[in-house]
Amino acid sequence: MLVTALSSLRARFRHDRPLWLLLPGLVLFITGRVIQVMDYSPLKCCFDSSTYAYRGDPLLDRGELVSFVGHSPRLWGAPALYALFDSDPPRVLAQWTIATVAWIALAWVLFTTLRTAPARLIAAYAVLLLGVQVRVANWDVVIITESLSVSLGVLTLAMFIRWADRRTRTSLVVMTVAAGWWTFTRPEIRVFVVVLGVCLAWMMWRDRSRVRAALPAVLVLILAVGWCSAIMPTVSRTFAGWSVTSLSLDEETLMFRLHRRIFPEPAYKQVYESSLGMPSCPAMDAIADANRPMSLFAKAYRSCPEFKAWGEANAASSSYRFALSAPRLYLAATADRLPDSVNSTTYGQIPRVVPYQVERAFFPDNGRVLPLMATGFVLLFGIALAFGGRRHRLLLASAVVLATSAASLVAGLMYAGSEFGRLGLQEALGIRTAAIILLAVAVEVTVLRWSRRATPDTAQAPNTAQAQDTAQAQDTAQAQDTAGPAPAA
Repeated sequence: MLVTALSSLRARFRHDRPLWLLLPGLVLFITGRVIQVMDYSPLKCCFDSSTYAYRGDPLLDRGELVSFVGHSPRLWGAPALYALFDSDPPRVLAQWTIATVAWIALAWVLFTTLRTAPARLIAAYAVLLLGVQVRVANWDVVIITESLSVSLGVLTLAMFIRWADRRTRTSLVVMTVAAGWWTFTRPEIRVFVVVLGVCLAWMMWRDRSRVRAALPAVLVLILAVGWCSAIMPTVSRTFAGWSVTSLSLDEETLMFRLHRRIFPEPAYKQVYESSLGMPSCPAMDAIADANRPMSLFAKAYRSCPEFKAWGEANAASSSYRFALSAPRLYLAATADRLPDSVNSTTYGQIPRVVPYQVERAFFPDNGRVLPLMATGFVLLFGIALAFGGRRHRLLLASAVVLATSAASLVAGLMYAGSEFGRLGLQEALGIRTAAIILLAVAVEVTVLRWSRRATPDTAQAPNTAQAQDTAQAQDTAQAQDTAGPAPAA
């Protein structure tokens, strides 16, 4: 009886489970999201919103916000969505809807791709829980690009996994459209889109039957990355018309880095002067305190012609040159800011709909987040590989998402001068999504290994009986051959 019960339990874990197991999670997720969007405080402190959507203020509305050739202060991804509406409430509702659909799509895809009930439930419910965290959902009520960028990234990943598993044309088309749009939300998204294109090309090379279907998608992604790269210099120059410093996007980014990081730290400044050729500027030295207004620091910058000429020439390259010139110092600076970036932050004010302890599980304290993440990934990868998950498709997907997010996060910290939690949001959520997928894979391969160990026990009795029947038949036939033909009736 005990063996039969265990075999039945193992079989239930192995067999497909109906989608109704996901319904309670979907209902709770949508309910929580509705509560958040119905009870939020509009953000009124973010100047960057004026570079994405018109504010109805002549001091802030300074020109065209949607340009497909770069004559706008931002890439057109988010402004094009906002331009469809006349006020912020419908804009918030639009990006909230896109985000809700994206998180549900990822949960549904993982639920239908994984093979065992425990892995399915863990992956789907963890994704839905992540989507209602305050540090994730708060961006849906802010008029800025973070919400759309995260949503399109989540939707792209979901459709890529779906296409890799089922090869459906719909998933490929949605993935291509989402990834193409995603490219124009933030400049650094090109890193993710390039990796996506490489993965598609690798899959086509491994399976030639996919070439005809996936080749147009790869060409669209190449076009999107090239288009974005071609218009970014124009976008950077156009940004000066909206900037609080009246500088281009590249120069203002450099100013924030100099103001918040380089000038206040003598060791950093010495590297910039000795290795990067940064000239002196007494006016900037006089207000090097990071607590002084940025506008005064930028004014001092413009008052030093030699320094400004250096800034124009080195704004885009100074960060990686600093990393090459002083790698140990750069690694120490990165390690100092990495916990802030990995843990994200909040701008919009929305209610918390899950217990605080659950949020701590997804976003631990800054002092513990890196050790916990490193230990967790090593442990889960070890379990997945030890139990035969080396060829599991989602294991590779998790590794690619993790590696791309980590690389983009570290590269982004080269250029960030402030707002580390905001600027690392995409990568922080990418790392957590990779962890969820990896956890599901580890659970699945463990369950499958456990189930396979029971197979010989359940199959032994029928096989033994069959062998006995075969032996008896052979003995009977041999006896008949020995005795001769049976007498006629």
